[in-house]
Amino acid sequence: MNRKSGYSSLPALALSVLMTGCVSVARVSDFSKTADGLNFEELAQRSYDRKDGIWNERTGFEYFLEVEKVHEDDLISGVTRALAHLGYAIQYSDKEHRTIIGERGLQANEWSSVAGVYYRPTTERFQIYIRNKITQDFTGGWRDNRAQKIAQAICGQLGACVDLHSGK
Repeated sequence: MNRKSGYSSLPALALSVLMTGCVSVARVSDFSKTADGLNFEELAQRSYDRKDGIWNERTGFEYFLEVEKVHEDDLISGVTRALAHLGYAIQYSDKEHRTIIGERGLQANEWSSVAGVYYRPTTERFQIYIRNKITQDFTGGWRDNRAQKIAQAICGQLGACVDLHSGK
């Protein structure tokens, strides 16, 4: 065996060892393709403020917000731009089922990330529920709520947020 060819497979071997050590794998197929069935009233009552340490092994994140009533196409466009701004490529978008799902690849301390944004119109507002799941290895990740970061990006795009539960 040529010494040079033996070393070229080391990065691939190291990557496969790390990937087999993943505690969670984020897949688009794990996310609902419809907002139907979500209890937005219950989701609005949950606390999304996390008090754990700087580092954790958590791989799923959620957040809920409300925005002032805008045209639905503007809402979809704002959510799509917010996800793109954070590096997500839209994998699924369905206005009829009020769902947008994005996926992004390798970032600091995560192998990949999938985010589902689900919304419901009310008389005066849109209620938005964000679910995010990351693929990470056994070393864990930063404490920050990635779904909340998506909510903040949506608010930045729309400028019409009513409540962010300010969990900072």
